[in-house]
Amino acid sequence: MPIVVLQILLVAAFLVGGLSKLAGAKPQLINFQRWRLPPAMRYVTGVVELLGAGMMLLGIWTHGFAAWGGILLAGTMIGAMFVHFRVQDKFSQWFPAIVFLCVSLAVTINYASYLF
Repeated sequence: MPIVVLQILLVAAFLVGGLSKLAGAKPQLINFQRWRLPPAMRYVTGVVELLGAGMMLLGIWTHGFAAWGGILLAGTMIGAMFVHFRVQDKFSQWFPAIVFLCVSLAVTINYASYLF
């Protein structure tokens, strides 16, 4: 049952994150500008995060979705870590991406037998 708690955490975090990116929340606009990423990347990232959150939510009942959603979200967090590295952010700015990468991988590993 604890894995479901992690799934719900991921759903909540990426639902909020994805929606704020798509809505053009001021902190998101500032970050994407600071990271020197094109505006379209904010939309792509928002859609990917919402897709991952949706898959994680469906995965509560159909575990294969959680496994694939975990891979999608882990890949997104690896991309986020690359961006933080590229702009030489402090570790404190990397930390959420590292945590969400670990949680996404934990869900994926838990449901790995449902991948194929």
